[in-house]
Amino acid sequence: MQIKRTVTVKAKVTEALKKKMIEDLQLVAKNLDGDIARLEEKMKKFVEELTKNNPNQAVVVRQQMSLEKEQIMNNKEAVLTRAREVAKLELGAEITQGTVEGIVEVKVGDNLEELLKAEILVEDGKVLEFR
Repeated sequence: MQIKRTVTVKAKVTEALKKKMIEDLQLVAKNLDGDIARLEEKMKKFVEELTKNNPNQAVVVRQQMSLEKEQIMNNKEAVLTRAREVAKLELGAEITQGTVEGIVEVKVGDNLEELLKAEILVEDGKVLEFR
């Protein structure tokens, strides 16, 4: 019988992998900066207009938008923290990159627990080992 199983994909840390991961995280941080700038511009225009017509509602909207801005800033800080963590990764260490599904043949007498454990180790995108 064939069954599906989850296979963990791990990557061996190399300079190229660290560089790519840090660049990706920096791009995310830059995009979050753009989100903050757009939100601030939107807040400025919207709240100014609303203040003229309904000052009480303007206060509420400003608070909501400020909370949204704070949340984006927290996300950015988390991304930057992750980039600092990636920079500290030791070369040769193994990190989990994700999972894929695979199919395995199961026969009577097989140790199901062992069959369900599966990993693929890659280095710079090339498969090194199946575990």
